[in-house]
Amino acid sequence: MARPLIVALAVAVSLSGAWADRYSDCDQDADLDRQMRGCTEIVERNNQESVSNRAAAYNNRGLAYSDNGEFDRAIADFNNAIALDPEDIAAYNNRGEYYRGRGEYGRAIADYNRAIAINSTFAFPYNNRGLAYRSKGDYGRAIADYDKALALDPKYAKAYNNRGIAYKERGDIDRAIADFGEALALHPEHADAYSNRGSAYLKKDELSHALADFDRAIAIGRNDARTYNNRGIVHHKQGDYNRAIADYTMAIEIKPDYARAYNNRAWTYLKLGKFELGLPDAERAVELAPNDSTMFDTRGRIYLALGRRQEAATDLKRAVLLKTGPDGSREPLHQLGVSSGTHEKRLPRN
Repeated sequence: MARPLIVALAVAVSLSGAWADRYSDCDQDADLDRQMRGCTEIVERNNQESVSNRAAAYNNRGLAYSDNGEFDRAIADFNNAIALDPEDIAAYNNRGEYYRGRGEYGRAIADYNRAIAINSTFAFPYNNRGLAYRSKGDYGRAIADYDKALALDPKYAKAYNNRGIAYKERGDIDRAIADFGEALALHPEHADAYSNRGSAYLKKDELSHALADFDRAIAIGRNDARTYNNRGIVHHKQGDYNRAIADYTMAIEIKPDYARAYNNRAWTYLKLGKFELGLPDAERAVELAPNDSTMFDTRGRIYLALGRRQEAATDLKRAVLLKTGPDGSREPLHQLGVSSGTHEKRLPRN
């Protein structure tokens, strides 16, 4: 889950040096323990501290708890921030991001709606609501929200990236590529946008462009399983099976439960005639994704190559029963996009 907004706490001139340090501790996010301690001391000042600053401290401590994996404490702090300051846009946004990260899209959208109702001039709640709508498969509303975010902030690279994903998932690949390009024009080191544009080029079978984008994404830090897996698909399509296997292996090392990478590596071993190496991967893919027809198809073909015809027939029949696609063609993998939510610190108010 991406990090919400951290709010700058207003430091009154009359504060002592020690309390100025607490404000500074609560407002930074490089050292989570220090942030939590600083925010806690502000919260515990009760009536000695302004309501606005106590709400900000709850919000910022909630972010620290979230980053530390303490999600129950995080949501409690966002709730406390809202209870103290019902007009706290950032706390609504951040609680929405918490709900979105848990797949509770209705509750997330309700919080983004509230943030927008309080002040409709900020772009980030529109972007985040767009992410929730996209996760629900409502691409029209998602794109409308990204449009609004970009109208408010034309330099919002994340919104271009996210709108590009929505276009790609809706099948409008050229618009997707254009949006990823806009994100990169604004933020040339946007590794997610390179990875996502690579996936879009892969959809169009423009393999050299796809490979260049995946290479660039990895070179600048997008060392995630999906990018390696998708680059492996490019190598596979180009007939460079050894490099494909190396990328699938890296994807599996990063994400050991990545069924698609196991399946893709198994399929590549099959293409190389290394059936005994492919079978364990195919079995692991089926174990991890027992409702995916592609996994059974791959294992069935490996069984067939090994002469285990009865097991092959069972798997291939199962693949047919599970398959939801319109024809019998197969792809090594579905490509995925990397979206970006925006968490915020609480917006300072006098």
